[in-house]
Amino acid sequence: MSKIQRRRDLCGTGILHQKNINKNGERYKKNRQEDETYVLNYTGSSARKMMRAGVMTIPVVVHVVHKQPIENISDAQIYSQIEILNKDFRKLNSDAINIPDIWKSVAADTRIEFKLACIDPNGDKTNGITRTATNIDEFLIDTTPNVEEIKSTALGGKDPWDTIRYLNLWVCNLGTSLLGYAQFPAGDPQTDGVACNHWVFGNTGSAVSPQSPFGTRFNLGRTATHEVGHYLDCYHIWGDEWMEDSCSLDDNVADTPNQKLDSSGVPTFPSFEQSCDDTGPNGTMFMNYMDYTDDVGMYMFTVGQAARMHATLNGPRASLLQSPVICYNDEKSITEAMHLSSKVYDGVNKIVPVEEKISYV
Repeated sequence: MSKIQRRRDLCGTGILHQKNINKNGERYKKNRQEDETYVLNYTGSSARKMMRAGVMTIPVVVHVVHKQPIENISDAQIYSQIEILNKDFRKLNSDAINIPDIWKSVAADTRIEFKLACIDPNGDKTNGITRTATNIDEFLIDTTPNVEEIKSTALGGKDPWDTIRYLNLWVCNLGTSLLGYAQFPAGDPQTDGVACNHWVFGNTGSAVSPQSPFGTRFNLGRTATHEVGHYLDCYHIWGDEWMEDSCSLDDNVADTPNQKLDSSGVPTFPSFEQSCDDTGPNGTMFMNYMDYTDDVGMYMFTVGQAARMHATLNGPRASLLQSPVICYNDEKSITEAMHLSSKVYDGVNKIVPVEEKISYV
């Protein structure tokens, strides 16, 4: 199996990107270039200064599409994934303590949170979860311009809710090699969102089943963290498979070291296996969520990546933050609702209140 094929097997975002090119051609490429120019201009002066104040909450709908009983994952498994997203994006993950000292100053609390929607597109109450029985064994993805089955009710999947107002997250059987994939901003609205293999969704239920074809490598819910990173316009840390190979192009983020190709397994710091001539003396940032290490080996976003996400939520995905489809119990914040800590690691050497950590002035 070639290197490129193995990379695509884990994450299908590059395949979906090529599908959008094949389907929408120059219009899609033009829109992507305009979005990238906007993001680079937004983050150009100072990544920390360009991050928005306060916490941003994205409404989520999870579409469970199932044929076998194990694929009809429980509400508890879904809740576990939402909690993981919130901890990872807020740097409240317990393994953040493993971030090497050299990168603690750039490890980011992105100040982005996720909550299941409580209002559906018709204005009715919902728990933010849909369930659809299907006769399809595996939902596969290729680069042809045909419709993705998982995102079409007529083809055995589930139509998205309004992708302007909701982050649509499909969970299904993606086979035994593909973990998930996402659509970058500027793609077809009818296919916008994230798809995850049920075997790697959350940290309970089928994610920890002995039947999982992935064993224990991807059972901590980091696939969704990785793919939502793509959805918010972060590239793989080494660049991407549709970009020129090797070290000539990177992820357009200043605080991630240049990297040749993807990491795998759980490297030991410092790792130079995928280093370029200009990577630096500390090696590659293999513990970044946008690399390909096993779940236990990834535990950080950077300030530069967070700034890209903020640019996206200020630009092409701004409508998500204006969508009145989220409810809070007793007007509590999502941090309280998810039982998350009110304190966070400050990136240097102490635990501080969230309000102190998010002040970058």
